Amino acid sequence: MLIWLEPFAVCLDRRQQSRCGQRMQSYVILISVATTGAFGWFALELMGRPIRNFFDLRRSVRHQMLFIANVATPQPRETCVTSEQIRQYDTDLKNAREAQRILRDLASQMLAFAESERAACIAIRPFGFDPRRLAAA
Repeated sequence: MLIWLEPFAVCLDRRQQSRCGQRMQSYVILISVATTGAFGWFALELMGRPIRNFFDLRRSVRHQMLFIANVATPQPRETCVTSEQIRQYDTDLKNAREAQRILRDLASQMLAFAESERAACIAIRPFGFDPRRLAAA
């Protein structure tokens, strides 16, 4: 004997209860698994990829900072007397300007990330990462 109540049927016969319940339970499990998978994929696409991009950008910043850490600062031009010192000054000045260009480029990329990926910035801020502050440093 089946009684229809909104929104699904209720089995009153004990012999048929397991059959009615199992059939509906399998549909509920299937729908909940599909829904959970869809939400997981959406969250991963929405948050995971930008966070991964941030850490890739951070890695390249650290790599470049280690690479240009040994760039010598040029001595004042007025103190250069010999041609050897002038050539060294020119080389050091060229290297310092290249290092500035690299750091400016990385800072602009970090600032662009901070302005375009607000959700990712909010997600990583509790871990001590602030892309806007990093770009300004």
